[in-house]
Amino acid sequence: MPNSITGRLRLLFLTFFTLLIGAIALSIVAYRAEARSWHSFALLLHALIVLAALIVLWRGYLVARRHVVEPLEILGGLAQRMAEGDFAREIPAFADSESGKLAEALERLRLEAMANRRMLEDRVSRRTQELEAAFELSQEINAQLELDRLLESVTARARILMQGTAAALCLLDEDKTALHLAAGSGEGKTDRTLRQPLSAELPSRVIGQGETVVSETACANCGFLRGLRSGPYVAAPLRAGDSRLGALCVARADWAEFEPAEQAAFNLLANAAAGAIVNARLAEDRRRQAEQAAVLGERERLAEELHDSLAQTLGFLNMKCDRLQEMITAGATGDAERELAQMRGATIRAYGQVRAA
Repeated sequence: MPNSITGRLRLLFLTFFTLLIGAIALSIVAYRAEARSWHSFALLLHALIVLAALIVLWRGYLVARRHVVEPLEILGGLAQRMAEGDFAREIPAFADSESGKLAEALERLRLEAMANRRMLEDRVSRRTQELEAAFELSQEINAQLELDRLLESVTARARILMQGTAAALCLLDEDKTALHLAAGSGEGKTDRTLRQPLSAELPSRVIGQGETVVSETACANCGFLRGLRSGPYVAAPLRAGDSRLGALCVARADWAEFEPAEQAAFNLLANAAAGAIVNARLAEDRRRQAEQAAVLGERERLAEELHDSLAQTLGFLNMKCDRLQEMITAGATGDAERELAQMRGATIRAYGQVRAA
């Protein structure tokens, strides 16, 4: 743009100079025709006019270059640097009104671009941190196999990740007709007896339709949310495949809206939590099965031991009874009493073993 303006000024100068020379030539011819005595004076006069015109034109060119061309060259170079992403250099001010207005507009554009870039970088950095935290949290909760501790960890980490004041995790009852509060973090009620039927508006949207709901706590017909300060909340379903497990909810009190990127990170956390809950339940089932198998094995072992010991004791007593019968028949009263004492000791020991088992 500055080069085109310089070229136009040069073309204008040449055109003006050509026309001026032509006018001077015509004047000289006319003066020669009228009076040759004025020839020298006319030449001098026209020469002075040409010189004055050249001086004025040169002065105009310098002024135009100083106030138009040079500012445009500077602003064009700075605009090119801004287009390449360099916003560090400040736009200088110019005394000329038009160039000054253009410089001011370009400076405002530079400042707005810098502010928008910083805001975008901050937002990208914040979202990156949120996604990293969600990934780390998903790894942590997937490694947790104790259900109660897992639920507490999920609600606490969800509240921290979403910068909320309260968080709650609700699970479906066994009959899958209502939600019950399984874990809570931060403000609000932590009463595990809180129940809400699936026919209510919020559970029907979150559980029934699988929707992530963002609204205000004052508008929610929920025992947990009604006990919180007024503010926004987000609720996401806990689903593992086609299985519905419950819902995860986080509320704020500062009226900062949950942006779409935050909702996406929250959904990732809810999905990871649902998978961890399924794993924890499977681990608990395996532990219960292992405990039951251990109990059954121990019972079988005790039964075998009791069977063996009692069988030996009963066989010993049966033998002693036969011998006692012979002693009584032979009239050996002393020997019979000793046999009875041994039989009594064996009976007491067998009774003690059965009681211990």
